[in-house]
Amino acid sequence: GSASGFDAHAVKSLALTAKQFLYHQGDINNELFVLREGWVMLTRFSESGDRQVFRSVLPGELLGFQAHLQEPSIYSAIALVDSVVCRVPNIIGLCATQPELAFSLASAAARDMMLTERYLTHITHRSAREKIAFML
Repeated sequence: GSASGFDAHAVKSLALTAKQFLYHQGDINNELFVLREGWVMLTRFSESGDRQVFRSVLPGELLGFQAHLQEPSIYSAIALVDSVVCRVPNIIGLCATQPELAFSLASAAARDMMLTERYLTHITHRSAREKIAFML
């Protein structure tokens, strides 16, 4: 630890093999992850049991960030290829002492929401053929 509340030694790299889950929907996880290498997909199971792909995560993007960090994860994160993530523990404490980090997380969340809204607009206002083309 330090005066800033950030302990660089607490940040650990974690290697995932293709098709390995980082976490599952329903897991309690109060850690934040940054994808360093690879490609991860966020999925969830609907109430009817269908698997829904939420989005893909590319290097430099966040994993595990949600509105309530102390609640069960709303998505599963699975590596599509061999991947490496950095585990950032105590994100709440870090944000309390590093306002610029909190602002970056808020910006990332706003960007994710904008991309989701754009995606939903595209799929709800297109023909079936256009929807399929958009997904490819």
